[in-house]
Amino acid sequence: MTPPLAELGLFFPSMQSTPITRERIASIDALRGLVIILMALDHVRTFFGPLPFSPLDLTQTTPAWFLTRYVTHLCAPIFVFLAGVSAGLYGQQVARAVLARFLATRGMLLIFLECTFVSLSWGALFGGVVFLQVIWALGVSMVVLAGLVHLPRSVVAGIALALIAGHNALDTWHAADFPRLAWLWSLLHERGFHSLSLFKVYVSYPVLPWIGVMAAGYVAAPWLQRDTAMRQRGLLLAGGALLILMLALRAGNVYGDPQPWSAQGRGHVYSVFSFINFEKYPPSLLFLCVTLGLGAWTLAILSRIPQSRLRWLLVFGKVPMFFYLVHLPLIHIGAQIWAWERYGQLAGWGLSRAKPPADYVPDLALVYGMWAAYVIIMYAACRWYGGVKSRHPGGLLRYL
Repeated sequence: MTPPLAELGLFFPSMQSTPITRERIASIDALRGLVIILMALDHVRTFFGPLPFSPLDLTQTTPAWFLTRYVTHLCAPIFVFLAGVSAGLYGQQVARAVLARFLATRGMLLIFLECTFVSLSWGALFGGVVFLQVIWALGVSMVVLAGLVHLPRSVVAGIALALIAGHNALDTWHAADFPRLAWLWSLLHERGFHSLSLFKVYVSYPVLPWIGVMAAGYVAAPWLQRDTAMRQRGLLLAGGALLILMLALRAGNVYGDPQPWSAQGRGHVYSVFSFINFEKYPPSLLFLCVTLGLGAWTLAILSRIPQSRLRWLLVFGKVPMFFYLVHLPLIHIGAQIWAWERYGQLAGWGLSRAKPPADYVPDLALVYGMWAAYVIIMYAACRWYGGVKSRHPGGLLRYL
């Protein structure tokens, strides 16, 4: 039987540990299940509800489109943070060399999957483009953390704080300022396209702050092992502190995001949207404050709920890698079938600059309907795979 801690991390399927309170593990799995469902909403929106503008563009969006996109911001920071937590907990059970080797090999595997299967699932490889997104950021962060684990935990905490809080000080520098190293600056801090000999690379997730988020999760791991009452109180206080910091910095446009907020001529609602609309690529300090702050509060709430009431979230949260690798091609294939049946052409306009059909109208109701359908499909698939994995915990299945 797979030990409880084996299911704790985002992509840490082979951890060994002495048992820790199952309630805590259930709440973390449930949180991961919740955010992976939200992630699917964003991907369904991308394929079934592409807009001619960004849903975060306050000059053109509507509240419904804005909030549909905004709520999915929770996903990546929580995924990366929990992967760091998992590394920290695993590191308490094994030698540092074993943990470092584990992180390095898992990280390289994720980078490989991002450049191959995941890019293919998005359809990018058909156009000769490799997408470097959240799986890439997770992989690189794991490889870097493999080196950081040899340092004292206090030093790792300092590095995490410097990367999370300090990287916005680099916003005035751009890839164009470093002609020969523009590709490296994009990998670290600024998204963009870069052409290689045979294909192009689109860096969507520059890695500097993500390395900090994973390192912060690693440092926080022992703190999350406290008893239930202390952990809940700590999560509420930590989440509140992050949100207060965000409000304090944002109110005067002091620091923490490259785009200042401003009053909007479209009304007070859009002014509020401007206040909370933070940069994700790379994630600004304020973006991470609000997402990790809300994540901490959500984890505290989930830890109060009996495990029996979290079963449907646990089904998703225990096999996140399987969910991610399966749901993307399913959504993509489904969108192509829908577009061909509805418009007589493939649904490429959401991922490229191609013009949509003349009679295409973005339909948010369709997005939510297809999202619900895919969640049901993935629930059945994840429940089946979770059963298979529990009966056969070794071999190749432990990687998915």
